[in-house]
Amino acid sequence: MILIKLFIISLMIALQGCTTYAGLAVHSSKDSPEYDGANPLFVIRSQSEDERFFYFCEHVSSVPDTEKGYGLNMCGAGVKF
Repeated sequence: MILIKLFIISLMIALQGCTTYAGLAVHSSKDSPEYDGANPLFVIRSQSEDERFFYFCEHVSSVPDTEKGYGLNMCGAGVKF
């Protein structure tokens, strides 16, 4: 678990010139069974962008729950319109 968290943090740092956001969120119980973590959720996101594209890494996990997994982790890219 520690290795995955270090990997995600390393990816966030690798995004040079990135902006990092952290916050709390809530989700509806209608999200079950796909996601059944208790509220509130912790979100941390690191993002870098240029004129046309943005790149990000994000972690979402339940604050009060202890999970067997590593939360929801994702990295991706997008296009600005």
